[in-house]
Amino acid sequence: MYQSLENVLKPFGHKEGRTLKLAAVMLLLLCILAVLFINRGASKESDLSSLLPVGVLAMVYVVAIPLGRLRTRQNLRKNFARFTEAQLQRMDMDCADTIPICGIVVTSYALACEENLIPISDIVWVYEQNSTKRGVATINYLIVIDKNHQQYQIPLSVKAGPFRKADPEAVGRIKEQLLKRSPGIYCGYNAEIVEIYRKNFAGMVARVEEESARLQRR
Repeated sequence: MYQSLENVLKPFGHKEGRTLKLAAVMLLLLCILAVLFINRGASKESDLSSLLPVGVLAMVYVVAIPLGRLRTRQNLRKNFARFTEAQLQRMDMDCADTIPICGIVVTSYALACEENLIPISDIVWVYEQNSTKRGVATINYLIVIDKNHQQYQIPLSVKAGPFRKADPEAVGRIKEQLLKRSPGIYCGYNAEIVEIYRKNFAGMVARVEEESARLQRR
């Protein structure tokens, strides 16, 4: 119903083709091994049992497709339930007219990204975080904290090598678009914001709501 918005939210649709290819490869490998065993007259239980892991793996990939689709539909329903039909239609139009930045679209009412539709009116703090995995790759995240203390960890990119940062210009554009719709949002990570977050989170929320209300009165 909201196809453009769903394309931003659902990750499984982009991975489904790869899953089907892997399942096809596994099934083909299973068939080849079966033919080889039959041709050489394999009848021992130990010989035939060696086919079992490949068969099981192929079935896992096949079963993953309907399960992934079901999970995606459930997640979409949960996200859509937070908005009115008019808001969803507006956001669908936003997604149709906008090229995602690192998989993220800042719509009129929410930050849309893989698996999440976060109401902009709920967002309190946004900052970037880098995580190095075993010293060989760096995963960049956009951390979003809402007024209910819920934290969203949104992947921005994965770069080879430790301590590599995501495109600062792209991250800056995301923050700029959020601030246009909610100028009170705290952006960036520093000691001052951390101190306010720990000691006066209610004050952070109040500031965001006050700035949003001021924007709506203009």
